[in-house]
Amino acid sequence: MAQRDILYCKECRKQVEVLQDCPEELYCCKEKMIQLPVHTSGQGEEKHVPVVKISGNKVTVCAGAVCHPMDTEHSIVWISLETQHSVCRKFLQAGEKPEAEFMIPDPSALVRASAYCNLHGLWAKELKS
Repeated sequence: MAQRDILYCKECRKQVEVLQDCPEELYCCKEKMIQLPVHTSGQGEEKHVPVVKISGNKVTVCAGAVCHPMDTEHSIVWISLETQHSVCRKFLQAGEKPEAEFMIPDPSALVRASAYCNLHGLWAKELKS
């Protein structure tokens, strides 16, 4: 497992972020946890692939170019922004806008924006060229 991988349990849907590289497997509900697949394109990308807007040190991340539903049954659970030095994450609730604002000291250090949908999984946009 590599640093910053996100693992999940198929049984209880728990998610774990790997903070340090580790050769050992993680288990939950007596089953091996699986790396959460990351989608960058495909069916549904217009509502899931993060759209990033930078204004000075403020970075706004929206889940999709088309507004994503935010109800109890189908919503963006969290949005994260990764830089070369940190990971910022905002957890969302049903009814909120599927976006997050982050203040980043050095926007040139941006690496990736991600959004996790409770039905369609993890979607990401690479920001580092």
